[in-house]
Amino acid sequence: MIVNCMGYGAKAIWGDDSLVPVRGQIAWLVPQPEARYALWFDQVQAISRRDGLIVQYLGPNDDWGYDNADESPDRAESERALATLRELYS
Repeated sequence: MIVNCMGYGAKAIWGDDSLVPVRGQIAWLVPQPEARYALWFDQVQAISRRDGLIVQYLGPNDDWGYDNADESPDRAESERALATLRELYS
């Protein structure tokens, strides 16, 4: 099995207009080159990359909503993920 997460490009690549993305939220923080780690805590992941630190809530997919075409950033979801990570470090 090969899994390639193409996001919104999947419709065009596969030629299948019935594909519906699951909305998720990724918060990008400034790059921290000295940070070389990833962590998972209480349904939140943080992954350090060269181009920034990714913080994402990974709770049940039902929280994100299938068939949700709204691509607007959800600041509250990002803040909730960051608050969860603060719990880890407090």
